Amino acid sequence: MVAFAAFLIFPAGCADRASSGPGVGHGDPTPPAARSTDLPAGVVPAGYQGQVRGTITVLESPDHGPQLCAMVAQSYPPQCGGPDIDGWSWDDVHAESANGTIWGHYTVTGRFADGLFTMTEPAQPPQPPPAEDLAASPCPVPAGGWVPPDPDTATAAARGEAMRVARQSDGYGGVWIGWLIPERQITEYTADDPSLYVLNFATTGDAAALERELRRVWGGNLCVAPTEHTEAELNRIANELMELPGVLSASADTVEGTARATVWVATEEIWRQAVQTSGEDVIELDGILKPID
Repeated sequence: MVAFAAFLIFPAGCADRASSGPGVGHGDPTPPAARSTDLPAGVVPAGYQGQVRGTITVLESPDHGPQLCAMVAQSYPPQCGGPDIDGWSWDDVHAESANGTIWGHYTVTGRFADGLFTMTEPAQPPQPPPAEDLAASPCPVPAGGWVPPDPDTATAAARGEAMRVARQSDGYGGVWIGWLIPERQITEYTADDPSLYVLNFATTGDAAALERELRRVWGGNLCVAPTEHTEAELNRIANELMELPGVLSASADTVEGTARATVWVATEEIWRQAVQTSGEDVIELDGILKPID
């Protein structure tokens, strides 16, 4: 995957909707022997009754009891809404509180069914996400490494012009920054040094022709890679995913060339509905709570 700095993420269209949606444990009329096993990693089969785990904010306010929070309003105290939690105890955890609201960030384990999360283990301190094998670019590293061919034309203005040219091209699939330094070293100033990153573009059109056009304006490290779907197609699919029950948010992931939907638990039911019209190659379900059984 590619590492990003917040100030240099170029987001595609995105939509969000607060919803607890249908959860694991809904009745499934399909006999177990007939259920499909060709599901992506992380998608649980119909009728899954096992445990799930995630690192997430838990919040209780004067308006509701303890709930899981997929999205938190940055007020003080914070606000959110999500599935209720059965078996939660604030006595077991360190928490913040203000004006009758209590909250914290934890790793929780339990079962999720019918919009209710039932604890099966005590909450734990938040676990850091697993380290990713970051890649700066889908293109092979040039002989001699990534070295800007013309640093004088690798300015912020030139980068903006390159993005403008690419977005106006046929088959535009997206743009992203691929860092050549560890994520912890990325600051708001690292973008001023073109030797520290690769400017990546995706296209369904003629990649070689687009690269020639971009080289006329951009002298920094550059990769133009083929992709199966334009950014506009991915945005359209993401908007369609937002219509599915259980989808919390959806957006185009132009780095992976997919439309990514965030759900509480990635279930076969949601997966089957998502790929019915768009195809399996373009859909990713991102479950906040991951199966562990």
